[in-house]
Amino acid sequence: AIDGEAVAEGVRVAGEGLAALVERLTREHSPAAKPVVFGYSQGGMLSFYLAAHHPDLVAAVLPIAGFLPRSLLGTTVPATTYAFHGAVDELIPVEAARATVRAFSDRGGVATLVEYPHVGHPITGESVEVWIGTSTQFELYTRRWRRPACARVFRTLAAVLVEDVHALDGR
Repeated sequence: AIDGEAVAEGVRVAGEGLAALVERLTREHSPAAKPVVFGYSQGGMLSFYLAAHHPDLVAAVLPIAGFLPRSLLGTTVPATTYAFHGAVDELIPVEAARATVRAFSDRGGVATLVEYPHVGHPITGESVEVWIGTSTQFELYTRRWRRPACARVFRTLAAVLVEDVHALDGR
């Protein structure tokens, strides 16, 4: 399992860089709307970081297979967070995501976690198919912020991943 505190400084540095990029891209391309940000693994950690430290920059975050080290949880009310995590993830145990979501809720944020019983950390054809199967739930979340394109992008990326993973698996 990953040691969160050992990677905390790297997450903080990358998270601040991502915040600057999100702020610039929003200002240049869509100043009237905040983005919905999602990421997988380290990207999930960075999504959680944005929610905790820059809640004003995002409409919501949707981290997949991520968490936030305890030292980075922050003290402000985080951005709305809908997290997704495999229950048998050995690299980032689901308990780490649970603790992050619980801390966000304790700070007054809207934070939920959807757990997938037989999904681990690696991207496999099975895990992507599970995510595609829940993309209607994902679409409902993104529609709430008038971002249905996020769900379409997610389904398209997931479909490409399924093809690539199945090709690697020899299916």
